[in-house]
Amino acid sequence: MKNKKWLIAVVAIVVVGALFWGWRYTQRANEQAALEEAALNSTVSVRIQDIEDTIYTSGTIVLTDAETVFTSSGGVVSEVMVQEGSIVTKGQILAKLSNDDLNDQLAREQLSFNIAENNYQQALLDAQEALTDAEDNLKQKQDLYAVYAISKRELDDAQEQYDQALENVTINTADSNPTSLEIKYLQYRQSKLSINELYAEIASNTIRSPIAGAVTLVNLEETKYVSSKAVAFEVGDLGKLQIQATVGEYEVNKLSVGMSATVFGDAFNQIYQGEISNIAAAATKSGSETVVAIVIDILNETSELKPNFTANADIVIDSAQQAMVVPLDAVVTMPNGSRVVRKKVGTEIVPIQVQTGVANDLYIQIISDEIQEGDEVISASNMGLTTGDGTGLRPGAMTGNRLTTGGK
Repeated sequence: MKNKKWLIAVVAIVVVGALFWGWRYTQRANEQAALEEAALNSTVSVRIQDIEDTIYTSGTIVLTDAETVFTSSGGVVSEVMVQEGSIVTKGQILAKLSNDDLNDQLAREQLSFNIAENNYQQALLDAQEALTDAEDNLKQKQDLYAVYAISKRELDDAQEQYDQALENVTINTADSNPTSLEIKYLQYRQSKLSINELYAEIASNTIRSPIAGAVTLVNLEETKYVSSKAVAFEVGDLGKLQIQATVGEYEVNKLSVGMSATVFGDAFNQIYQGEISNIAAAATKSGSETVVAIVIDILNETSELKPNFTANADIVIDSAQQAMVVPLDAVVTMPNGSRVVRKKVGTEIVPIQVQTGVANDLYIQIISDEIQEGDEVISASNMGLTTGDGTGLRPGAMTGNRLTTGGK
């Protein structure tokens, strides 16, 4: 009786097991069929397009060349007419210093100049009249001497008077014994020079921009005294803009001077072209990151770009024109290192070995004589599968020309 019960139990277990494995086989067959159907219906088209691999960075627009503007004289700042970021033209007034003391001094010097000028003009007029009189007297004496009406001594005296009058009307500033006219002339010239110096000093208290550009530094404050030769402003040349940015230590070795970049930003509408002009020789710490500073020259800047704007740049490290491309997840790296694209041929999925070229965040270039533009290839993301970093499908794998789920 016990043996009979034992036999019935064994038979029951075998029957249940057979039923379970039959159900499991059917379920796996259904899963395989569903996966194959999903693959056949989840394809993307091979495209022909330009492709670029870029490194993204962000930085600040700065001026390449800047000129420092100094004060020519000391004084109290009466007016500052620009601020940092102001766009100025060459010769535009940036600030003014107070001229009150200079204006008082100029008024006094002007009075002295007027007196000196009048004295000189009067002395010159007197000397010219004396010369005219001496010339007339000499001619008269010459006529008298010609008819023997006067002696030779009287003629010589008239000639001497004329020569002296001519000397008195001639200005010779190198004369060690200046005449009265020369003294008054020197006084007049000295006063005129003093006035010109005052005018120049007053003009120097009006500080102007030496170039057209943008004001990057304002070092003056109204009502404050500033000394002579002090730094007042810095003005940068708007025609030479750069982006100062950084890249991570793991990306910098992909860059080189001369690489092109596409420049864009939220603060401006146009897209600009740039070029790397400098890569720092040493890395620096930025928080927990190690970065390397780079400089990107902007090649086609316009007036909408302003110093201190934030600018973004995509630096092109590799590119291909009219390349055959597919999404990244359409390429699978096999265990032997080869790369395949799963091409849809009728109702089958055929793995095609390909070479790969330029890749970016979305697409990768493929090279194969067996694939053409418009071919349909399997996209893992469309199937709910992933290729991860390109090491192969998970959980499925390619076997021959069939797609399996990787289970046993």
